[in-house]
This record gives sequence, C-alpha cells and structure tokens, in this order.
Amino acid sequence: MNEEDNWEHLEKRLKFRKDDHVEMTKEEYIAAQEEAHKHFVSVEFSNMILKDGPTTTLALLDKDARLELSQSIINNYHKRLVEANSGL
Repeated sequence: MNEEDNWEHLEKRLKFRKDDHVEMTKEEYIAAQEEAHKHFVSVEFSNMILKDGPTTTLALLDKDARLELSQSIINNYHKRLVEANSGL
C-alpha cells in the first residue's frame, strides 16, 4: 500500500455524508482525534522505514525512544530464542 492509498483510505474513513449525524462528547472527539493522529504517525513512520531504511529512520528518534525500542526488540528476540531452545 503506497502513501497515496493510505491517504485515500483515511479520507474515506473520515468523510461523512451530509445527512450523517454523529454525536460525540468532547472527550470522545479528542480520543478519536488522538487515535487518528497515532494511525497517521504510524503509517508515516512505516513508510519512512521502507523508503529510507530502519537505521536512518531510527536515528531520527531521540536517544530515550531509540533505547526503549532497541531494548524491546532485544527482549523479544531473547524470549523467542529461549522458547525455541527450551525443547532441546
């Protein structure tokens, strides 16, 4: 799915017909906006990884975020390695 497809998909999800009526509280509206923003950021981040490569893209993160992500990947790898070797 390319970037243009992602925009079209997002636009289709966000467009309402004139006769559509959706009632939301302020809190629900803010939550929906935050969810849409997270989706947009994750799609853009994924596109950057695929276009520019993971090393270049991760270098854009601040140090703490990069360390958190690296540690998560290492922990996940270690867990899978232990599970794979537990039956030996």
